[in-house]
Amino acid sequence: MRTQPTSLREYQERLLARLRDSAASGSATSYLGMMVAGERWVVQLTDVSEVVPLPPLYPIPLTREWLLGVVNVRGTLYTVIDLAAFAGHGATALGAEARLVLIHPKFRVNAGFVIARTLGLRNPQPQRVPFEMPLPWLVAEYHDSDGSHWKALDIRRLVADSRFLDVGRSEYEQRGAQP
Repeated sequence: MRTQPTSLREYQERLLARLRDSAASGSATSYLGMMVAGERWVVQLTDVSEVVPLPPLYPIPLTREWLLGVVNVRGTLYTVIDLAAFAGHGATALGAEARLVLIHPKFRVNAGFVIARTLGLRNPQPQRVPFEMPLPWLVAEYHDSDGSHWKALDIRRLVADSRFLDVGRSEYEQRGAQP
């Protein structure tokens, strides 16, 4: 019988431990479930280094609206994007359940993205669903055994997306002018 976590901190510690154990053991549970723009998304655990409550953000002037700024996590600076806004779905509410997902260092970007909340570890045993997605980093859609619909995020494609790397806005865009 599992006991319920008594605090948010305990929950986060358990989730982090499960993430590490799962990644280390190569177990069948290989995805982190996330809520992004009201939709269920998954990302491979091996592409994530950590999930943390959102630390204080420091905005960067003259950047795209989806670039929230930088954060300091244990002495390392990370650029933070709002994943929902980057996908064109509007801003994520930065409430108590919002989390920062840090991209694994193997991708050589000190970056992370904000999600509305985590949905725990998942192994959808998916049945691939045909889809057309204009976003090159959303690579599949699945239905799991519970009938839930999931979109699969490919971090390698996300960090290679030219928009992900082009964060600056021109003065023209800053003034709100339409091209």
